[in-house]
Amino acid sequence: MKLKSLWKTISPVINLVMGIGLVIFSIGGIIYMFVIDAYSFWLLATFCVYLFSSVRGLIGDLFKSNE
Repeated sequence: MKLKSLWKTISPVINLVMGIGLVIFSIGGIIYMFVIDAYSFWLLATFCVYLFSSVRGLIGDLFKSNE
């Protein structure tokens, strides 16, 4: 029960941090894409989006299994 309430408290913070991180990554990525190389940027972007979603999913599953 404590973990569920802890997850409800932490979840918006995680979403906010990931949202800010994606915005900063997008701005930096656009600059990188124009200055250096478009192909490696898209590989990096795909990897980072996959990493963010999988980490968030793992954290969510970890807390949901202990309800």
